[in-house]
Amino acid sequence: MESELKHILLNRMAVQCSKREYCESQIADKLRKACSVDERLSSEDIGEIIEELKREKYLSNRRFAEAYVNDKLMFNGWGKRKIVYGLVMLGIDRNDIELALQERYICRYPDILKRVISAKFRELRNLDNEQASMRVVKYLLGRGFDYAEIKEAMCKFNSY
Repeated sequence: MESELKHILLNRMAVQCSKREYCESQIADKLRKACSVDERLSSEDIGEIIEELKREKYLSNRRFAEAYVNDKLMFNGWGKRKIVYGLVMLGIDRNDIELALQERYICRYPDILKRVISAKFRELRNLDNEQASMRVVKYLLGRGFDYAEIKEAMCKFNSY
């Protein structure tokens, strides 16, 4: 019966992983929730299911990190620090994070940063330029961008 349950959960997780990217910790959480409902599944079984998903290429922390960096940068306008923090909280390996950042972040962040700065300045158009600039910098720091990135982008933005 237990192997039947493992097989059902493996198939269920494979279907979910084929629809969108998940990391190992997210799948482990989903499986733990299933364990709380049906206590026949052990933590060893969870590990075996995750290993099988990885072996069959349904699950990859590196692929997840690349998708996460891309989505948080493009859709949320997050900076490197906030993205790294989110991935670390999900238990993604530092090497996978660095590779994803090199592949997805480095070439795209100047355009995203310019877009976010422009949108924030439009939002603050009623303030004088100095006040608006300070608020934009504070906003961008909160979004996880490095001060050096912000300073460079603000200089370019103000020169237009």
